[in-house]
Amino acid sequence: MIIYSYTPERGDKISNILIYSLAGVGLILAIIAEIIPAAASALHVAAFALILGSILVWSRCMLSFTYSIESNEDGRAPDLVVRENRGKTSRILSRVSLDGARLIKSDGFNPDGAPVFDHRPSIFIKDHWIFEVSERETHAYIRFSPDSEMINILRSAGCGDAE
Repeated sequence: MIIYSYTPERGDKISNILIYSLAGVGLILAIIAEIIPAAASALHVAAFALILGSILVWSRCMLSFTYSIESNEDGRAPDLVVRENRGKTSRILSRVSLDGARLIKSDGFNPDGAPVFDHRPSIFIKDHWIFEVSERETHAYIRFSPDSEMINILRSAGCGDAE
């Protein structure tokens, strides 16, 4: 059963500027390649790389994530569930227990070589939190962008702030 769910807005200004800039420069290079036949091959490759780059940035920055806190029927601690939404379909990316987990503010975060799973709608969002996963022998972290209500629920469920 879902206790609380939050879907942050996808993308941001920096992502949009980067997407349109890469695509625009790629298109300009493709046009220049038709004007200067001697350098057409190199310009076509560069244009293709820039347009492909804009598509890759678009596919990453225009994802929609849903963070939810879900209770278990067997009485265990609730879980933090991260879903990736693509159109009408969604898939679960992470499902971790809140039992013993910690919240870390992103300022000065150092993972010390542990895996960090980035589930933010854009890599340029500065205001985000780190969720330390406590279910494994080795540490792992989830980078996400919850709202203040979700932070309060996580804290009340026992996820203390890291010191």
